[in-house]
Amino acid sequence: MIDSIGGLNAGANLGVGAHSQLWSHIKFGDTLEGCRFKSEKRMIIGTDVWFVGHCIVSPIIASNKSMALVGSVIIKDMEENHVYAGVPAIDITKKIGPQFRKVNISEKKRRLDILLKQFCNIYNMNRTDYIIIDCDDEIKNDDKIYINIKERTYTKKNLKKDIMLMRFFLPEKVKLTPMDKHHK
Repeated sequence: MIDSIGGLNAGANLGVGAHSQLWSHIKFGDTLEGCRFKSEKRMIIGTDVWFVGHCIVSPIIASNKSMALVGSVIIKDMEENHVYAGVPAIDITKKIGPQFRKVNISEKKRRLDILLKQFCNIYNMNRTDYIIIDCDDEIKNDDKIYINIKERTYTKKNLKKDIMLMRFFLPEKVKLTPMDKHHK
C-alpha cells in the first residue's frame, strides 16, 4: 500500500515487497480533544530503493540504493546503499554489508554483453540489434535498441525485440528505464 496524501517522490527501480505500507501522513486522533499526532510530510524515495516485504515506512527520505529488510518499521531517514532491519529499524550495514557493491563500467559492459548473447541465443534474436553505448550521442535513427550503460536507459520502441529483452532482464538481471522521448 502506498499512501501519498503528504506527497511522494520516487526514483526508478523502486521495489516495494508484498504487504508493505508506505505512509506520508498521520491522521486519526481528535485534535479538538488534544491529539498531537496529525501530520502530512512528503516521502522522498531515491533510485534502486528496496522495501523487501512487510515493511511499514513513515514519511522519510530513503536515499539511493537503500534497503529495508522484511518486517522493518522505518521511522528515520535511510542513507545511501545502507541496509536496515528491525522494529524500529536500525542500520545493519556494518554487519551484513551494503545492498550494492561497486561495479565499474567495463565490468558492466562485459556482463551486459554476455546477457545479450544469452538472450539472443535463447530467443533467436540478432545480437547486432542491441547496441551498448556510453553516451546518448551514439544513438542513430534506426530500429536498433540502444542501451546506455552509464545512465541505465534504453531506446524504447515498443517492438517485439525490446519488449522481449525487458522481460528477459526483469526482475533481477538488469533494470533499465526508457530514455527521454526527446532523444534522437
